[in-house]
Amino acid sequence: MEFSIPISFADLKTKQHPNDYSVSDVISARLLPTKIAELRSDLKQFEHSTVLTHFDTLYSVLCAENDQENTTLESAWSCLLKCLGKLYEALDGNCVKMADSSLRTSLSMSIYLTTEYVDRLETLSNKPTTEQIVAGKKKGKRKVESADNMSIDWTVERCKSVKCITKLMSLPVQRLWEPPVVDQNLINCIGSCCFKLLHNPVTAKLKDTKEEIFHLIGILVKRHKYSLSAAVQALESMKSFEHMASTMAECLSVITREFSFPRTAQDLIREISSLSADYLQKDSVAAKSYSVFLTEVADLMPDVLLPLISLLLPLLESDPFSLRNAMLSVLGKLITNVLTGDELNPNQKKMREEFIDTLCEHVHDCHGFVRSKVLQVITSLVDSLPVTRYSEVGQLTLGRLNDRLPNVRKYALQLLTTLISHNPYGATLTDKELVETLESETSKLAELKSRAQRTLTAVISPAEIWEAMLPETVSAVEECLRENSEKLEDDSVVLESDATVDSVKEDINKLLTDCRQSKAVQLLLQSQQVFAGSELELSPSEEDHMEEEDNSQLEGNSQLILDKLKAIFLSQKVPESSAEEQTSEDGDELKELMRKQEVVVNYLRETYKFCDLIKSAMPTVCILLCSKHSSDVVESIKFVVMSVQFGVTDAMNGLASMLKLIWSEDSNIKLAVVEAFKTLYILSDSETGDVKRAPQVVASLIGLTKAFGELYGLLTSWEEMVAEFVRSEAIGSQVLQLLWQSFTKKLDSTTDSDSKLSLQLLAMAAKARPGIISSNLDILLADGLGERATRDFLLARDVCFALLTLPSKGTLLPADHNIVTSLSRLLTEGILDTTQSGWIPLMEQAVTFIYHLTDVPDETVTQIVKETYSLVTSRQNILLLTRFVCLIGHVALRQLTYLEGRVLVELKARRKRQKQKTIETTTGSSSDELGQTTTDDLETEVIMKVIETELLRECSLLGSFLPLLTHIIQERQRYDDRGLQAAATLSLGKFMLLSSDICRQHLRLFFTVLERSSYVEVKTNAIVALSDMVFRHPNELEPWTPNLYARLRDESPLVRRSTLMVMTRLILNDMVKVKGQISEIARCLVDPEHAIRRMAEQFFCELANKGRALYNVLLDIVSRLSDPQIGVTDKQFQTVCTELFSHTNNDKQSESLIERFLHRFRATTDERQWRHISFCLSRLTYTERSVKKLLELFSCYSDKLADEQIYELFMVIVDKANQKLKPKPGAKELILELSAKIEVAHTKGIDGEEELEDATVLGLSQSNISLAKGRRKRSSRAKKRNKENSSQSQYSDDDSDDSTCSRLSVSSVSQETGVRRSTRRTGAVKPSQKLLTELIEESEEEDAVPNFIRSAQKPKSSKPKLILSSSDEDEVSAEAVISPAPFQRRPLRQRNKS
Repeated sequence: MEFSIPISFADLKTKQHPNDYSVSDVISARLLPTKIAELRSDLKQFEHSTVLTHFDTLYSVLCAENDQENTTLESAWSCLLKCLGKLYEALDGNCVKMADSSLRTSLSMSIYLTTEYVDRLETLSNKPTTEQIVAGKKKGKRKVESADNMSIDWTVERCKSVKCITKLMSLPVQRLWEPPVVDQNLINCIGSCCFKLLHNPVTAKLKDTKEEIFHLIGILVKRHKYSLSAAVQALESMKSFEHMASTMAECLSVITREFSFPRTAQDLIREISSLSADYLQKDSVAAKSYSVFLTEVADLMPDVLLPLISLLLPLLESDPFSLRNAMLSVLGKLITNVLTGDELNPNQKKMREEFIDTLCEHVHDCHGFVRSKVLQVITSLVDSLPVTRYSEVGQLTLGRLNDRLPNVRKYALQLLTTLISHNPYGATLTDKELVETLESETSKLAELKSRAQRTLTAVISPAEIWEAMLPETVSAVEECLRENSEKLEDDSVVLESDATVDSVKEDINKLLTDCRQSKAVQLLLQSQQVFAGSELELSPSEEDHMEEEDNSQLEGNSQLILDKLKAIFLSQKVPESSAEEQTSEDGDELKELMRKQEVVVNYLRETYKFCDLIKSAMPTVCILLCSKHSSDVVESIKFVVMSVQFGVTDAMNGLASMLKLIWSEDSNIKLAVVEAFKTLYILSDSETGDVKRAPQVVASLIGLTKAFGELYGLLTSWEEMVAEFVRSEAIGSQVLQLLWQSFTKKLDSTTDSDSKLSLQLLAMAAKARPGIISSNLDILLADGLGERATRDFLLARDVCFALLTLPSKGTLLPADHNIVTSLSRLLTEGILDTTQSGWIPLMEQAVTFIYHLTDVPDETVTQIVKETYSLVTSRQNILLLTRFVCLIGHVALRQLTYLEGRVLVELKARRKRQKQKTIETTTGSSSDELGQTTTDDLETEVIMKVIETELLRECSLLGSFLPLLTHIIQERQRYDDRGLQAAATLSLGKFMLLSSDICRQHLRLFFTVLERSSYVEVKTNAIVALSDMVFRHPNELEPWTPNLYARLRDESPLVRRSTLMVMTRLILNDMVKVKGQISEIARCLVDPEHAIRRMAEQFFCELANKGRALYNVLLDIVSRLSDPQIGVTDKQFQTVCTELFSHTNNDKQSESLIERFLHRFRATTDERQWRHISFCLSRLTYTERSVKKLLELFSCYSDKLADEQIYELFMVIVDKANQKLKPKPGAKELILELSAKIEVAHTKGIDGEEELEDATVLGLSQSNISLAKGRRKRSSRAKKRNKENSSQSQYSDDDSDDSTCSRLSVSSVSQETGVRRSTRRTGAVKPSQKLLTELIEESEEEDAVPNFIRSAQKPKSSKPKLILSSSDEDEVSAEAVISPAPFQRRPLRQRNKS
């Protein structure tokens, strides 16, 4: 009796064939423990044959559905494993016997039962316990811990069962069958069990169990023809289980590597390649799994995949982008793992080039994920790229820096950074040095070529050379003879006046040698008249022949000229040294030198090309450093760091842009910037100790301070960066000590510039640690304010800058302190030193220091002002007067900050201390708190009154100099000096900050200077002063706001830029109301200067974040820019509006703007403004409500659609709405209706009013819309005919069968519905109900009838409803409306009037 593997578990209860084994009786659950005990006892006696007698018992255990105790199942499982062990022992010793039915049956029964038990226990292991269900926890360890508390550890038992089956199948069990082939059903049973185990993600993570399963599948595939079945099951498993893709790749790798059987992997790859594109597009889960599988296979088994790559390449054209990504990864891994190195054969090199070409093509893929993936793939194989492909890949990547997706830009930056770090050209990528080297090597190559030419000439005889150049010489002679005299004269060589016969012959020889035969012929012809009778002369008969035009004579003349040229060429003398050169230089060695030199030159050219490529990427990277996406910024920082390390030209520009990010609010970006600078300049050589590295760090910091201060104007940002270095202790004591030594010039080769820069660095470091300066005041006084300061005012300024880092709280310096007296002496005595230009910067810092850290600053400053005034008045010098004007202006500003700062704070502190003493003696109350607040306000009012009335009194120090400032400004012709006028303007602005009365009195003068001054410096100073005045006196400056806006149109770019900076600052700080005048700032978006455009873009970006500020003025901006008198071109208007409307992403704001713009159509009469409004509408986003609004207000713009530009813009609106609302139900009908109405209005113009109604009723299908779009451009003749037809009264009930509803164009719908308008008669138009019914019936065949057409088929009343209206010209407009009407219209005349 044979045991056949059943299709289902229940099939064993019945016999399928007479010789098949079947279960005679299923044992009840009550008797199972006894039977299990008998089974255990028989195992000790009958060994492997026990399973034959107790199969029913083991089968019945699986049938016991209501078994409350899993002990029986556990006992049966342990017995079954013992049976497998006994069976292995029996087979290992007796499998040589052929066709042993007993062993064959035992083997089949044991394996079948094992697979069924494994399936049952696997199911139970995945079943959560009662406690887990109640607690709501996730599944714990895969252990059978059901409610019956089974003690079996399924993790161990699972692995044990697989090992038992693997041991059995490792034996030559096929000999038990006749013929010697194992039953395929048994093999499929084992394979299915293995795949079911792998379907469990937990099992797939267990290394030991997974490896045993892989080995078992490998045995089945290798020995028992399970390859194709395994491939099919793997394909289905990957489709259903996400983790199976990587698991199957690992399994096939084991089978291929350990069993040397790659056929299974190849079969599976072929199955995937044969899948249809439609199937992959529909089943995205399967496509994703297959993608992961292919990627893993390419990584684990590239040798197996490479021969089949031609089958997989069509997947690069499939729609699921995951498959395209997978194939790109496959190509990258094949290049990295197989097609790399110098030992490739030509076919492999060709294949590698093709793969790289394919990757480069997909850099421009339509899907953003594919573009980002291919960039990642190329980044991973940079080391495998041929040297010649670096520039090509870099050029493609450079274009992706402007991609619209942040991820693509991120990986493009990563690829460029990797290209720099792995470049094969060297550690320095400076193009200036490369240019010099390239020119030198190119000249060497040219010299080698010249030597080779000379050698070749020496070896070959002149006669042989003549024969070689004869064809070209013949062509040159014939061409010269046939050309006309003018062209010949233009192209001819000029014969020199001192030329001789020998010199002409030498010139002809040289021209022939250089392959310039045409010039040689011309020179020979010119010499005929000059050297008559010489050996160069042609015979008279020859000259007569040349004048003839006959072809035969021309041929004869050509031969004569050729003979003469040959004679001249052969008469040249061969250099005597030719033979010596031929013997001394070997031709082969020269060729080898040339070959090597060409390699060098080509290498340098590739290097220069790559350097230029990286250099060209820097401007785009600088823009990305300001991106709102953090990934762009972080990757750009890495690119800049790598560029600086490799010395890329213009890398400092990127470093300067990166330094500005120290003020970023994003902590990650700020940290990245700080770490980048540390990497470049602080920790550049980590192996060197602090002491050895300190001089290098100091040199780097001094160089950066100079660069950022002089070239980029970023000292404030650099100051913050140095402070961060000090806070993080990146700058240690060794570096600070060297900086002090550099300042005092104790270090060798320290220049004055380095000394000042070192002092600046110490002052920057003191921002984070003030003790750096406070502990070294003596050094500052001795070296910074001593004799060196009298020779260098800028050094003294830097000392003041360092002193200002001292904390103001604490002991103030008295007026007789050495620092104060030294500064006073420098200011009073130094004002007369006109040889130095640093007095004004010194004065500003010194006065600021005096007001900041001295106890009686006003007395000290008063003394300085008086002494300097006496010195200036005694000398008539414009420069001295300019310095004094700057002094009194800065004193006024510092006096203001002193009173509002230190004095007011001190008064409040005194009042507080006095109040505290009073509270300690008496009991406080709520009235005391009120009194405290009142006192604080009183003190503030007192200070403000002093500033307003006392500081600028006529008898006061500052008030006495106010007439001087106004006199200088008013007498511009007398004091016509750029510096003096700028200083007086700025100082007057500082005076105006003190008093509102003074400000009001001098505003007109100030704005007159702003508008009429011819000096840019005066205007910029006035603008800066006015910005401070707006903060100080907003009410006085509010009427003058238009004058400020007017400076945005100034001729000077510097004035426009300063004005824009001021206005943006005022608006963003709510000091100036956002009104329609902001359109002047909008015009800056198209300013010729890039910096101004960039600043305007940033302003509107920030304004858009301030609630509804931009939305409230957007309509006014558009209206002002549309005014023809403003002078904005259409292109500029579109550029401005594109930028402005890019910030309107709010749907509600867009809906409101759409409605307001549509109403604006009626308020305007200019076609240019109509186009501008239409363009603005095309820039907005559209929702379903917006489309409804377009339909409701269609009458506002229907008559404008006859214009071609307006029509095109509205079609753009339809396309945008269709793309966004396509998935929404009901939106399609609205878009179709809108598109139909637009088409009809454009085709017929405003006279086709009834056609618009028909388009609403009929609701053109999508095919109609597509046909209508094809009729956008009509001839003027067709338009004229349409107008004539629409002006006549036509009624038609023609029921023609020519066309169907699905193929009606816009004009055919209007004609066949029979609805026409009469402008000459009064009457009702009856619609053709029969035609409408036929149209619907014909359309139902294509299932394309909207619901509103069906509703229009059955009117509520039998008679059409008439809407009659008359105009002033006795013209009556009648419309037949099918009730219920979609909408009602007013008459045309009335609408136009409104």
